[in-house]
Amino acid sequence: MTRADARMWVSKGVFSLAVAGCVAACTPATPPRALNGGIETPDGWTANAADEAQPLEEGWLETFDDSRLEELVALAKVRNPDLRIAAARFAQADANARISFADKLPSLTANFTSTRLQSRFTAPNGQVGVVRQNQFSLNGEVNWELDVWGRVAAQVAAADADYQASAADLAAAQISLSAIIARAYFNVVAAIEQLRLSQQTVESFDRSLRIVRSRYARGITDALDVRLTANSLESARALEVLRRSELDNNKRTLEILLADYPAGQVDVAKDLPKLPPLTGLGLPADLLSRRPDVQASYLRLAAADFRVAQSKRALLPQMTINATAGNQTEIFSDFTDFDSLVWRITGALAQPIFQGGRLKNAVKRDQAAAEEALASYTQTVLNAFEEVESALANDRLFVERERFSAQAVEQAAAGARLAEQQYSRGLTAILSLLDSQRRELDSRSQLIDVRAARAQNRVNLFLALGGAATKEETLEESL
Repeated sequence: MTRADARMWVSKGVFSLAVAGCVAACTPATPPRALNGGIETPDGWTANAADEAQPLEEGWLETFDDSRLEELVALAKVRNPDLRIAAARFAQADANARISFADKLPSLTANFTSTRLQSRFTAPNGQVGVVRQNQFSLNGEVNWELDVWGRVAAQVAAADADYQASAADLAAAQISLSAIIARAYFNVVAAIEQLRLSQQTVESFDRSLRIVRSRYARGITDALDVRLTANSLESARALEVLRRSELDNNKRTLEILLADYPAGQVDVAKDLPKLPPLTGLGLPADLLSRRPDVQASYLRLAAADFRVAQSKRALLPQMTINATAGNQTEIFSDFTDFDSLVWRITGALAQPIFQGGRLKNAVKRDQAAAEEALASYTQTVLNAFEEVESALANDRLFVERERFSAQAVEQAAAGARLAEQQYSRGLTAILSLLDSQRRELDSRSQLIDVRAARAQNRVNLFLALGGAATKEETLEESL
């Protein structure tokens, strides 16, 4: 065969492989599933029916108007180990997708060997001689499966869906981390307010004790009033110690989330935020394409469907092309001699006939996995809707609770002032004064708890809606 003939056959082989690759690439793997998972969605949120439908406002951290909170969230995204774990898993999924894509391409293997031989021989005259010889060998082999039925394409599509799901998991981890930091942050701020209240209560009971002791010294009251008031003061001091402990623990929890040493020294705001009214919540249907965890579940459902297609097409004949070429010579410079090249091109068609039911059961296994993924996706969608509706309903109720709790504080504070005035003039008993002071303490403490719980619920709502915590996150995702 001449060199021109060899080039012609090689050109034909390359053209055939290219055509087969195009056919495989154009083969659809599986039709997509419905995004709503078979669940009918209303035109608006039922727990917030009065609100006009507006697009979700991104950057929900800004609604709390706390630069320190935004600073700590940004710091956590750099340091937090859980987020680094999610990033590492994303990198693994990326590598797996690239590995799977490699199956669509030909594999090329080259092997070069160099051998130095020495052999002994005996001449007819009985003389023994030694022969030294060099051997050089260079071989190349190409293998390519012609993905006529789209089996490899389905495999690549499944790996790509897994990769995209991992990317959605990473986005979900970022939003979730922002919410976790915000909740831990508000726990610290609420603990600061509770400690401040307990300190004010100690001062109040201490002032009352001084009044009672003054009256006792003048013979206006008896020792029982002194004992009861001192008991209230010591109980307030014990509560102050408890509040210090709660603040210390909450600070250490926040520092762990920031990947700092838990020294209990993190700085935060001194007061809980004043929350603005809710606006721009989007539509229920928008939630399906906005929440990263819903997207991840949907993509895993798609990956499961692709694997069903892959296992079904594994039942069809497998077409492969194998090409080898090489040269073996005793002189290294002879490698450039094209006429001495030895090559071979082989086409093969293999049809599975009997494998003990392995391939058919693989189809059943992947179909069952797809049904599981569908049920999981449906449940994820339902949970997403429930989280938003519940958080919306709770937000409205928290507004009412905060209003009533604030009114209770006003009444309790006025009652405590009146009781103190009346006791000073001998118009009421010490128990009335102490009871009114405890009522004021309880009312103020309850108001702090309600405001903290409302802030926590607002964070839960933003997390359920799937919006980006910062506008920079939204920009990074769009890039």
